[in-house]
Amino acid sequence: MSWKPGENGRFDGRAGAGGTTCGLPNRAEGGIQVVHPIGRVLGPGAPVRAAIGRYRKILANRSYLFLLTSSLISEVGDWAARLALTWLMYLLTDSVLAATTVLVVSVLPAAVLGPWLTAATARWDHRRAAVTCDLGRAVLFMVVAIHPSPTTALTVAAVAGVVSVIFESHRSAWLPHVTGTDVLGTAVSLAHALSDATVIVGYAVGGVLLGLLGVAGVLWVNVVTFVLSAGLLMAVGAARSVDPGDDRATGIRAAVATLAHDRVLLLLAMLATVAVAAATGIEAVALPLLTDAGVPVTVTGIVLGAGAGLSLAATLTLPGQWTHLRASVWVGLLILAAFGGCAVGLLVGSPVASAMAVVVTGLAYVALVPANVLLTITFPVHLRASMFAVLGASLAVMQALMALAAGVALERFGVPGLIWLCTGLAALAVLVLGVGATMRRPEPLVQPPG
Repeated sequence: MSWKPGENGRFDGRAGAGGTTCGLPNRAEGGIQVVHPIGRVLGPGAPVRAAIGRYRKILANRSYLFLLTSSLISEVGDWAARLALTWLMYLLTDSVLAATTVLVVSVLPAAVLGPWLTAATARWDHRRAAVTCDLGRAVLFMVVAIHPSPTTALTVAAVAGVVSVIFESHRSAWLPHVTGTDVLGTAVSLAHALSDATVIVGYAVGGVLLGLLGVAGVLWVNVVTFVLSAGLLMAVGAARSVDPGDDRATGIRAAVATLAHDRVLLLLAMLATVAVAAATGIEAVALPLLTDAGVPVTVTGIVLGAGAGLSLAATLTLPGQWTHLRASVWVGLLILAAFGGCAVGLLVGSPVASAMAVVVTGLAYVALVPANVLLTITFPVHLRASMFAVLGASLAVMQALMALAAGVALERFGVPGLIWLCTGLAALAVLVLGVGATMRRPEPLVQPPG
């Protein structure tokens, strides 16, 4: 899961296909508050009926369906291609270390260059940027399918990683223009849930296709998914977050300065980033952790899939509207449940308890949703793309660090090392529950300071 609210703002009402000028939403004590007249009057079944109504409304939005479908198609292809590139490196070099470099080179250049290139294209029309990125990635994977070599594979992984940051940032900034703010929370929740599903489907499809078509065949399938995605995006109305002639700063420094101005948002973004990265770290050591606990190797894939399934189910039950206070409570509770539950399961140590410890960390990924929605509806429109690029790059770096930390903890200290890591994260969740509710949200900035 990544920072992509909209999948990963600040306007009231609905922006048209190209509109970018809007007012700020109404504010209440904890932050932005939208009155939702559903609750006690309609009886105990009202929340369920309200959720069904919100999903029916968002699924009636044809442009959103095109945007969502393009994302699902390209993400399934991405997961399958990641598996294929890793297997290609192993076949060509007969080295496990060389195979793992695919992940490294796809993350580090993206984290360094992605945000700056996104800021450089922040004034582009979002459709133009997204379609260009899709077609560019199609060409990249076409090259490695035609000429497979270690150098080509690593180069493509690195460049495609950078382009993906640009694509995700523009798509995230584009979404509020497509949905408007009234159903944005539901749109983000659905996109997040289905993104979890693509992890399961992508790896499963990738494994099957790898056996049927070989590495080159899977890479060609990925090329087709990017072309299909670009075609679907062309059917979505064009929109930009920075109007022609707007001379306000749109770079990384402006986005970071604005985020730092709202301490609650900054706290939520940082905690959600750390939590998701930590959950990734647990997944990275899940195989040796579970097998040492007595879980059969053949079952470990099911356990990891169950974690993604839990994340999907929890996401679909989230509220449709968010305030600073509500987001703080949900983020804190989700992370407390994820890592408090993981610590307890690891402490018990039985095969079932250890498996449940890994599964429950899937709740950490859900913490991105309230943070994403709140950022989207409160952040200045012209800085959205740069903001999501910074957060996406930060998450990628943090995931690599947490995977390393989890590996060191398990290698040096055994299961107790992971228990202490999870306990520390659960303590951070308690902190955000207390601090987030008491911090006063500042007035939103139209132009960042300095």
